[in-house]
Amino acid sequence: MGTFDPAELTQRIERSQPSGHPDAQVGNLTPSGRGTWFDAQGEERHEQDLVVLSVDPDEHQLTADAGGFP
Repeated sequence: MGTFDPAELTQRIERSQPSGHPDAQVGNLTPSGRGTWFDAQGEERHEQDLVVLSVDPDEHQLTADAGGFP
């Protein structure tokens, strides 16, 4: 398991701007990765995209959708 530094993540996102589009803005962020949960017997389970978060910033508002593993 790891953590992330918000300032570093911001810089990485800004550096991912396409060189051919210098005015491009971030349109949607969808972090992806594995999550860990425990079943009724206390067994540790791992699932890809256990929680899915999609963030869509624009100049007027910030929207976010969260979903989870069924």
